[in-house]
Amino acid sequence: MPAVTKCPNCEARLDLKTSDKYGKRVRCPRCREPFTAKPAGKAQKAPSPRRERDEYAPQPRLPAKKGKSRTATARQKTNSNSNLKPFLIGGASLLAVLLVGVIIMSLFGTKGGSAVSTTSGDRSNPGLAETPARAKIPSAPVSESDAQVFVTELERAAASGDSRTFNRLINYRAIIDRAITDVDVPQTIKNQFRLGALNGGTQMTTQILKAIKAGGTYKVVNYRNENGQRQVLFRMNGETGLNYHLFDLIKVDGETRAGDMFVALTGEYVSSSLRRLFVPLAQQANRSLLDRLMGKDKILVEHWATIEKLQRAFLSGQYQAGMVHFNKLPPELQQEKFVLILRFNAASANPLGREYSEAISAFRAAHPNSVAANFMAIDYFLLKKEYAKSLAAIAILDDFTHSDPYLNIMRGNIQTLSGDASGAQRSLKPMLDDPDFGKEATTAYLDVAMALGDHQETLDTLLALETKHGLQFPRSLRGAEGFEAFASSPQHKDFQNR
Repeated sequence: MPAVTKCPNCEARLDLKTSDKYGKRVRCPRCREPFTAKPAGKAQKAPSPRRERDEYAPQPRLPAKKGKSRTATARQKTNSNSNLKPFLIGGASLLAVLLVGVIIMSLFGTKGGSAVSTTSGDRSNPGLAETPARAKIPSAPVSESDAQVFVTELERAAASGDSRTFNRLINYRAIIDRAITDVDVPQTIKNQFRLGALNGGTQMTTQILKAIKAGGTYKVVNYRNENGQRQVLFRMNGETGLNYHLFDLIKVDGETRAGDMFVALTGEYVSSSLRRLFVPLAQQANRSLLDRLMGKDKILVEHWATIEKLQRAFLSGQYQAGMVHFNKLPPELQQEKFVLILRFNAASANPLGREYSEAISAFRAAHPNSVAANFMAIDYFLLKKEYAKSLAAIAILDDFTHSDPYLNIMRGNIQTLSGDASGAQRSLKPMLDDPDFGKEATTAYLDVAMALGDHQETLDTLLALETKHGLQFPRSLRGAEGFEAFASSPQHKDFQNR
């Protein structure tokens, strides 16, 4: 006889495989609440708040492992296909982890319920809006000094790998509440969704800190005050690629925290991304509400099983299998932002492949006015060797970041690839002494000096890389690729005699 128990929290039935599990603590794979297993049909105690690891706890599905960094290397050769590498790979995986946490942890079931009110912004399309409205979070005024303290703590936590402080400073609970507070569904549904989203937020922090530990950086770019909303912009750069996080700051009980987070590579606030999923997930939990749905909300629920298969395939690195399920979706869902983000993230495993360009093209076609579409355009046109358009995309990103100096390095690398050595010199030279980017800028500038045929500048750059940045070169550069002209110059003799 099969051994079956029933979760007292969400009433999900769980196959225990053997009756030996009766009387032991297990965790429900649906709502993740622990409980003591008893034969189905018998009364069960309320779930304990204590959270234990056990064999029934579903393991988090993390994004497929990526290979070596695909960010653009500073040491690129002009017109060399082998060195044509995109800048942005991996940034979207952070939001994908958050969304997957919600999807995996929040496929819940509950009794009762009422009609769902999907208050949102632009409702020109039935169902999910491009930018869903976000509930306001009560907050005391945040001063500039408050923002500075927040930045100092967050940078310190990022650099030291302090996940506890990082999670405290980014108030994921406030972000989730902003997404779901004014949606008219039972509180039980909201609580269960919040549980999954909090788990996803923790995974997101883990991925950020993991990227920093691998040599990445997480630094403030600037402070802002938009219509009374204090904000800080952070740049994330490293093995995972380039991305920007714009935090809306709130102050509750005297503590300054991030109450929401705009992710450049998805083009929307995290609360908006969560809300986009919450409405159909909440209504899926109560099948009686299906007939009350309209437009894309209803279509999303009807095709949810296909979306689950799609995200499992994409996140396990099976891109072609994921595309099989993607092609089964109706056009409305093929253009849905979180579906395209999953596709983009999976395609980024092979940035020089056709799938990567196609994923970017699909996102840009569906969301042409999104910040993310322009962000992706940098890579899209770079891979197509349409350098002028790639530079134009950087100029727009420059407006979004309020002139982040790091973009000068990206600009200089693309100008070098396009053969515009003089333009690259103008972009990179002011960055050579930058305390954060001097090494990367100087490395990129070496290509510029050689492309210009300026042997003295090449010598000075080589010496700067050795003395200021700790790089080492062989005593002679004769026979080294790209250094042929320099190796025949008088300055090469000076380099040998250093």
